[in-house]
Amino acid sequence: MRPPHILCAVFYGTSRLHGVILQMKTYLSLAVSAAALSFAASAQAQSTSDVSQTGNQNVVEVDQTNSNNLIVEQIGDQNFVDADQTGNGNDGFINQLNGNLNRAFNRQFGLNSSSEIRQIDGADNNNAVVTQGARTDGSLAIITQSGFSGAGDNNRAVAAQEKMVLTTIFQDGNNNQADSRSEGVGTISDIVQAGVNNRATIRQFADADGSSSMVFQGGTGGTGHVAEVNQNGSVGSFSSIGQSGGTNNLATLFQIGDGGTSFILQDGDDNVTDVLQEGNNNTSTVNQNLLSPGGTNTATVDQFSDGNNSTVNQNGIGNTATVTQGSSPI
Repeated sequence: MRPPHILCAVFYGTSRLHGVILQMKTYLSLAVSAAALSFAASAQAQSTSDVSQTGNQNVVEVDQTNSNNLIVEQIGDQNFVDADQTGNGNDGFINQLNGNLNRAFNRQFGLNSSSEIRQIDGADNNNAVVTQGARTDGSLAIITQSGFSGAGDNNRAVAAQEKMVLTTIFQDGNNNQADSRSEGVGTISDIVQAGVNNRATIRQFADADGSSSMVFQGGTGGTGHVAEVNQNGSVGSFSSIGQSGGTNNLATLFQIGDGGTSFILQDGDDNVTDVLQEGNNNTSTVNQNLLSPGGTNTATVDQFSDGNNSTVNQNGIGNTATVTQGSSPI
């Protein structure tokens, strides 16, 4: 189960959200420091690999150039692991248990980074890929698929990263997909999916230094949600998308500029939210069907220039809200 502070952060106020970010940044800082100490202590050591396999047709391929550590445990059949680690001080842990047709890659080309992939308990046809890049230094990626309850198959998770990036992906259910790609320094991405047929995409491109994004999908009976986040050139931006219960909610968020903040919370069915913030220090909040049942609500928020603030609350059925602040540069 996902740590409670992450689940709660999606639905509670700004103070808790910032608390989570501080916790995660502290965690990342500690991870980087620990990795640096580990590297300093073992600079002259050779790479180590520890592989355990139980079952049929499991395959492991390992290529470690300098001083790296890899642990692989596979129980089941037809699992596949491929790991390249190249630099120094990289740690990889891959644990595939009671499933079949699972695949896991790793790749950590830079320094002092860590990767954890778990596809556990009845995890069928899962695919997990972690690539942390040539510039990676002190990055951390954690992927867990199918949870600890045995639920979930056909999941897929990808997290490509670069320098000092923290990404966590948790999926429990069927046919979920998660994709998080970051290039900025010190970005944080967190994806939690529970339910079936969910999809989440977070991209924080170059120059998105210190930005954070969280996506929570699921809740009781939540299915068919789609969430997409793009933060490009957004230094110190924060976004949070929560889709709880209901079915087929769509949330799309695009932030360009520095210091942007966006919150999207959706319940009910067939709600659509589209937020574009282009400029600095803009804030947007959209709440759909949090206070009453309903659905098919649409909210469109476009904020250009700097220092804009927008709040949209929709309850009931078939509401439409359009907010435009500032002038589009196009």
